[in-house]
Amino acid sequence: MKIGRNDACICGSGKKYKQCCEKKAIEKSNKATKWAAIAFGGLLLMGVLAMASSMINNDAPATPPKVWSPEHQHWH
Repeated sequence: MKIGRNDACICGSGKKYKQCCEKKAIEKSNKATKWAAIAFGGLLLMGVLAMASSMINNDAPATPPKVWSPEHQHWH
């Protein structure tokens, strides 16, 4: 059952819900939303940094494998 704003508060203070615990519930909800946004932003930043890192590392030229030349007696 949902509590109405004008109903007696569930904490037993005798006040109306809107004048007692409603503000606490809203603040708690806002705090959870804030932390969720911070976590999402952090994950997004980590993804961008990982993508940038992979793009930077792929620009390096690939070194060809060395092959032994019996004719010259050294690695090419």
